[in-house]
Amino acid sequence: MTQKQDILLHLMEGGTLTPLEALERFSTLSLSQRVGELRRAGFPIERDLVQTSTGKHVACYYWRVP
Repeated sequence: MTQKQDILLHLMEGGTLTPLEALERFSTLSLSQRVGELRRAGFPIERDLVQTSTGKHVACYYWRVP
């Protein structure tokens, strides 16, 4: 499977994904680019900003359930 397919399957199964998690799970430094490609293909992926334990805000992607 490609990184994009792995990310899509993870999100479709109800998982969430931050850039650090994507690096650890799927060895990608380009989560926002892969998500952009998936969105352009019509997949309903949303993003929230979440605060880390250090106070920084990072993107967290998830599958939008209709």
